[in-house]
Amino acid sequence: MWRALPALLLLGAAPAPSPVALDLILGETLPARLSDFGFFAGDRPNARVARYALNTPLFSDYTDKDRFAFVPTGKAASYAPDGRVEFPVGSALIKTFRSGAMKIETRVLLHRANGWVALPYVWQGDVAVLKRAGMRVPVTVAGRAI
Repeated sequence: MWRALPALLLLGAAPAPSPVALDLILGETLPARLSDFGFFAGDRPNARVARYALNTPLFSDYTDKDRFAFVPTGKAASYAPDGRVEFPVGSALIKTFRSGAMKIETRVLLHRANGWVALPYVWQGDVAVLKRAGMRVPVTVAGRAI
């Protein structure tokens, strides 16, 4: 009977998340959807994506923010002598603005070989699409449209 136990445990196990698409972080393309990167599986971050918070967060029109960082396997972020955090090439910083449970926009900073690239993804239902020129999104906060 003990031989069947591991098989039963595997049946209830969640599937392993897909790896983050490092080729998209490092490449020249601008993915049309946030999901193309593989930072999240639904609302859960990939195993290599870590949540972080700022000591002094900025005001952002009454929105809440979720912040995440990705650092490639085998690499690490470090502190510069002046206190800045230095991320290796292949890293990504991800910040989602939301009003309650409604996701509004996710901004992604990709550290490529030639520097940082900023990409804005606007949420349309459950999908975040690249909007380089921006977009107006009506949001109501505390009973007021902003």
